[in-house]
This record gives sequence, structure tokens and C-alpha cells, in this order.
Amino acid sequence: IKIFLTLDAEMFSFCQNYLANLLALDKNYLIKLIVRAVSLKAMVVEQDEHENNLRMILNFGHSVAHGLEKLSDYNILHGYAVGYGILVEAKVAQLLGLINVDDFIQIEQLLMRLGIKGEDLNNYSADELIQVMRGDKKNRDQQIVLVLLSGIGKVKNQNNIVAFPVDEHIIQQAYDLISKQLRKN
Repeated sequence: IKIFLTLDAEMFSFCQNYLANLLALDKNYLIKLIVRAVSLKAMVVEQDEHENNLRMILNFGHSVAHGLEKLSDYNILHGYAVGYGILVEAKVAQLLGLINVDDFIQIEQLLMRLGIKGEDLNNYSADELIQVMRGDKKNRDQQIVLVLLSGIGKVKNQNNIVAFPVDEHIIQQAYDLISKQLRKN
């Protein structure tokens, strides 16, 4: 889902439409998903072997995810942490006006169908998360750097730079909105 959110809107729709088949491990659907995901990842790595710019796309959702994993003493499974990270980082993009509410709702609904709910987020405050995120090696000049969606299937990209500093207050607002919303569901 992460790679499709950043690079392939059509395959994101495929995941939405055939999630039951994918979760039932239907080989025909899984093969299509895996082949496309691997080819997208290979394309990105080939274009940026040394992780200078474009390859940062593969880190979408991971800045928040790594913070949550560390806060939980690695008790949150990586896939769930990335799911929460995608949700929070997509909300950041929405708050910055890069994606619209409908795109965010599609992302949120698909992740909820995969079990991304509020229990884990509610164990930590936004302040705790941001404190841990400050130590991420991908940050620049003491600023938290995130890959930002600019729509489903695309990221903000300026001259092949795809990770941008984000004000901590925006991250805090996104986290608080997500954890509050997930508590209701």
C-alpha cells in the first residue's frame, strides 16, 4: 500500500477493490500486487542507488513508524507502525493542503480495514513521538523531514527531492487529530 500511495494510484485502487481477495491470499491477486510493488521499488532503487533523493520515497510512513516502534520498545509490529505512520504523514499532507480530504479519507478507510486503529497511538503523546523523531538520521538541520503525498499515487517532488522539513506543530496536530479520530472508531 505504501509504494502504491506514493507511485501508483491505480494499484492503490486495486488494493481498495480487492482487499478481501488479497487478505484471503488469493494467488492471482497477490501475484499482481507483489509483481507491481517489486517493480516500482526496483525502479526507484535503480534511479537512486545511493539514497540521495528519489529513494527517500521508500521511507514514506517510516519516520513516524520508527518513532512509534522506539516508544513502544518495539512491541508494535513494523507493518502496523508503518500503517500508523502512513496515516499520520498523510494527515500532515492534508493539513499542508497537498492532498484533499477525500484522498485522506480513502487512505484512512483502507488502513482501518487492515486493523490500523487507535489503541497503539493512544499510548503515546505527540510530544513524545516528536522527541523521538528528532533523532531520526534522515532529518536535516534539526528539522523533521517527511515524504509528503501530493495525491494518491504521487508525492511532492521538487527536482527529484521528495523529503521536506515539516514544522513540528503540524506533525503534532496531525497526530492528535488521528489519535482522537481513531478513539471514536
